[in-house]
Amino acid sequence: MLLLLHNRPRTAPTPGYHSTTMSPLWHAQRICSISINNERRECWDPVLLASFLTAARRMTHESQQHEIMRGFERIRKVTGWDASDFLHSLQEEWGFLES
Repeated sequence: MLLLLHNRPRTAPTPGYHSTTMSPLWHAQRICSISINNERRECWDPVLLASFLTAARRMTHESQQHEIMRGFERIRKVTGWDASDFLHSLQEEWGFLES
């Protein structure tokens, strides 16, 4: 839903009400929350990591970004995957690193 909302054509009709569920940020926060709290190795796969990364890019508040960074450390501990390149690119996008 996050990708659909983000790429929705401007001419596409929208419901007559404004719901928080129509917000890409709302969906991004839910994806990040689900991912960060996933402690089961067998539930992690490249698709979940890609979803987490896509949603994490939408986080703008510093406290959210710090939670995302801690989430990448938990991913490494749970799965053994080295996702430091993804984390580094996020930190650059967020302005945490000098280019």
